[in-house]
Amino acid sequence: MRFGVRLAGLVPEADHVRAQVIDVATGEERRVRASHVVGADGASSDVRAALGVTMPGREVIGHLSTAFFRADLGPVLREWGTHMCFVRNDAV
Repeated sequence: MRFGVRLAGLVPEADHVRAQVIDVATGEERRVRASHVVGADGASSDVRAALGVTMPGREVIGHLSTAFFRADLGPVLREWGTHMCFVRNDAV
C-alpha cells in the first residue's frame, strides 16, 4: 500500500503488475512490482483509467466532503442505531 503517491504508469504482466509512482511531496519516482493492484483512488481513478476499466452510464449524483473529529457519540449512536451520519443544510 502506498500513500502520498501519484500513479504515473501501470503495466500488467502475466503474473504481476509493474507500476511507476511519483511521491507527491518530493517528486521522486519509484518503480513498484506487485502481484495485484487495487484502484482505491476515488471516482476519477488513475488506476482504473490505466487499466482501461470504464464506468459507462455513471453520472455524478453528488459531492461529499469528509471531516474527521473526536467525540463521545456512544449514547447517540446507541439511541439512533446507526454508524454513519450525513449533515446537510445551507451552512454545510
